[in-house]
Amino acid sequence: SQPSGRRLKLGQKGRTRAARRIEVVRVLITNDDGIQANGLNAVRRALIGLPEVEVHVIAPDSNRSATARSITTRSPLWVQEVEFDDGSRGFATDGTPVDCVRFADLGLLGARPELIVSGINHGANLGDDITYSGTVAAALEGIVLGVPAIAISQQSAAREMDFRWGRDFDFSVAAAFAAELVQAVA
Repeated sequence: SQPSGRRLKLGQKGRTRAARRIEVVRVLITNDDGIQANGLNAVRRALIGLPEVEVHVIAPDSNRSATARSITTRSPLWVQEVEFDDGSRGFATDGTPVDCVRFADLGLLGARPELIVSGINHGANLGDDITYSGTVAAALEGIVLGVPAIAISQQSAAREMDFRWGRDFDFSVAAAFAAELVQAVA
């Protein structure tokens, strides 16, 4: 038998949308590459352009790749409000990506996020990489807390696996895809 839910095709023009369950969706963006990472900022700019999305950012202050689902337990965490180049603001912390999701769940943004977008990760998270990825872990933490979540990763144009060489990332396609995906699930 066929499922009774609505189905949407990404990129479908002129579709009639079903009634939204939420007027404006509060989205948390995080990652494991740090708050200044190009991937995070590409998806942030893409989501800011969506009228039905309220964008919030809590991300590590620097690269926390391969931290998996670790949390900070033996030292105090700090959080600092930062301004992006377009004047919008977010929060940087010296914690892990999972700490960032927990900050949002504990009320740093005022209200809980209704969707978590983690990424865009610098480099593909494939195979057993997902067990180490802080980007994937942040999305998984959202799921554990009852918040729907998406993890997005992208390999560099040269497709090399060594992070040191992957400096030339064009995140425009992945960011546009993320925006369409957020619209489809919102």
